[in-house]
Amino acid sequence: EQCESWDIGLCEVHITADVAYAMQRYAEVAGDAAFEAQTAAEVYAETARYWLSRLTYEPAKDQYSSFFVKGPDEYCGAAVNNTFTNYMARNNIRLALATDRLTQAERQAMEHAQARIALLYDPARTLYLQDETLERLEPLPAAAKDTDEPSYKRYCFDRMQRYRALKQADLVLLMLLFPGDFTPAQQRAVFETYEPITLHDSTLSYGPHAQLALRLGLWQKAEDYLRKAVYLDLDDVMSNTGHEGLHMAALGAAWQAVVFGAVGLWADGGRIAAEPMLPPSIRRVKLHVYHRGKRCAVEATQAGATIREEA
Repeated sequence: EQCESWDIGLCEVHITADVAYAMQRYAEVAGDAAFEAQTAAEVYAETARYWLSRLTYEPAKDQYSSFFVKGPDEYCGAAVNNTFTNYMARNNIRLALATDRLTQAERQAMEHAQARIALLYDPARTLYLQDETLERLEPLPAAAKDTDEPSYKRYCFDRMQRYRALKQADLVLLMLLFPGDFTPAQQRAVFETYEPITLHDSTLSYGPHAQLALRLGLWQKAEDYLRKAVYLDLDDVMSNTGHEGLHMAALGAAWQAVVFGAVGLWADGGRIAAEPMLPPSIRRVKLHVYHRGKRCAVEATQAGATIREEA
């Protein structure tokens, strides 16, 4: 990871839970039970122990909070109770509780924490809040973002930390990692609230925004973001391809936008399914994937999708 500043390098602790999530997704898609029971289980337990040490229990609120953390956004300073971080930590603890690697005392402590991790949610707006301080920050001047070149090349990085402006997908990304956990109304509220203040100063931002826009049927937004994700390096959209090289993770995000967003492909509970949301400009998508050792042909159209196992 390239963490050239102290706040990103030391505060972006969600990466610990992100790795546990990635291992769980691999085990689910590949059906690799041995990997999950052995290698992954050890990681789940050790990282959950980390979260018990990193979260702070507040008796007056009967909740566990995360102080001095930074979510994927990477702007908005070091925050309190970043929802992405806390949600991922809760999932990390849940994974550990499903293993046999914990003592009884650890299990009790983790169950107590899992049920009480702070998740900021405003029911009046059907909205998950990014953290406790974002909405108190000064709005970004309207003229500050008139180009796709990253804003931090024109504005002091410290100043960017104090504007109510996101560098890249944060809660938008969370909606995509757990598609079954959030209602369409909650997903739309997140997109409509945070997308307008997201600067996309990272090459990783266009793909997730395209993916969620596709799932919500926001066709113009989806196509604009997908085009930028696909042509990021071909058209040097952010004026950074030459000296930074190719942005491979951004290319992966563009692929995910099509496969998980437009095709609606997802694997869970040992099954693979597709719920297409193709914009009018895309009539058909065909691809092949491997699920639990079997090669599958996937075809999505405006009318629906088929998944066929191949020999």
